[in-house]
Amino acid sequence: PPQTVTATAGGAHDLKRRREDLTVLIDHGWQLRQKDWSKQPGTNYFNFIADPADFPQYEAMTPPEQMKTFNKELQDLGWRGLGVWVRGQVSLPEMETFVKWSKHAGVTYWKIDGGDTEQFLAMQAKNKHYPELIMEHAHAPGHFNANTDVPDAEEYPSTFAAGESNAARTLRNLKNTDVIRVYDVAPHLITPTTIQRINDILLQTNGDSSYTAIINTQDLPYVSMAMGTSIASKRHPNYMERTWKGRDLHHQLEDDRMMQFSMNEVERLGRWSRIAMPIPVGVGSYLRSENYLVDHYTHDAYSTWNRSTYGKKLYQGAPAIMVRNMPLPTVEADAEGNVPYVMASTYPNGATAIATEPRVTDKRKVWFPRAGVTAKLHDASKVIGVAGHYGSLTLEFAGSLDSVTHVWAQDLLDVKSEDIISKVKISGNKLTIPGKLIDRIGTAAKDEGDLSAPGMVIRLCLLYTSDAADDNR
Repeated sequence: PPQTVTATAGGAHDLKRRREDLTVLIDHGWQLRQKDWSKQPGTNYFNFIADPADFPQYEAMTPPEQMKTFNKELQDLGWRGLGVWVRGQVSLPEMETFVKWSKHAGVTYWKIDGGDTEQFLAMQAKNKHYPELIMEHAHAPGHFNANTDVPDAEEYPSTFAAGESNAARTLRNLKNTDVIRVYDVAPHLITPTTIQRINDILLQTNGDSSYTAIINTQDLPYVSMAMGTSIASKRHPNYMERTWKGRDLHHQLEDDRMMQFSMNEVERLGRWSRIAMPIPVGVGSYLRSENYLVDHYTHDAYSTWNRSTYGKKLYQGAPAIMVRNMPLPTVEADAEGNVPYVMASTYPNGATAIATEPRVTDKRKVWFPRAGVTAKLHDASKVIGVAGHYGSLTLEFAGSLDSVTHVWAQDLLDVKSEDIISKVKISGNKLTIPGKLIDRIGTAAKDEGDLSAPGMVIRLCLLYTSDAADDNR
């Protein structure tokens, strides 16, 4: 229940490490609901008064003190702080009041889950009173993209694609807010549905700096890392806490990759955010491969609350390779001819992140094809993030690697690194890392029983000469 969020058994105790990198956002249902709002600012879903039925400990406090107390309780547990959910529309004076309350409380994030996209009053208020406050806006596109019943469609476009129902207003939002959420998706096909939405937006904003917002996606930490987005993670470790007919029931998390046992990848993304922050959608370039992958899954009552999908095999697809600010990698299929989804981005500060995501079919459920991936990077002196499973990963740089003296690698959750230079192959300007080594290093600091895919960082140590510096920087 909500009143136990910060109690000993509450959700704020779910992640054990790296809480300082993450904001706890209290979602739908936390506010007061009443019939008459003539004496208080707000509406039933756009107000900043905690519901006393759920938060009796705050009932005697003023609204700004409620939020300040809640925020402090979270920070005392190690979190970055509190974010809040709202929906709908209120007046500019009310927005200014709520922004001032948020500043008093130290609240740093608003999730506006529909509404306020005509005049962007929340942005006006925060720019005036509290510029550090981050605003997120959204237009709900549904849990699937198009063509769910077509097994071999050329593409599975989302409502964010050019000419589709959400395209024009999303582009407008991307110029007028801080964050755009591409919204919830059904968890079994979460990867193709989500990355297709990212693709549909980036194709339209590519290289146009007037689009200043970042993308917020569903719960895919390594996609976020490799595509320069933020995420809204809804996973928790409380498996079998809510059941139906003897099975765990959670329509946001029902997935054969077992998200509830994969908490470490969220913590790893938090660590990555210290290295590189999300990239605005108009910054730099975007490329996608011509090769397109299609996954499928037969849904039932555990898969989603969308009853119309029960008993149906649904299809979703996305580009096989997607990159920002770098060339497209090459991907060599595994022995069975299969490839994963591959994503990579070079961030404005020079760091690069590369990730693979699994495939999904009825027969094999969730699996990672162990492909050979080769990515071209320019600067050998910068941090490289690697996530997912590989047959091998080859990093191809602009110049020779003859001056490399160490290859330091560590799990993003670890506090110590290992020199793996004797375990990798260096030839000319290429460095190849075996997939099994990525598996070991990238999970070295995992929690016992955690099923997260590997997530690691690499740093090359070069003995610089003027020629090596010119070639690799």
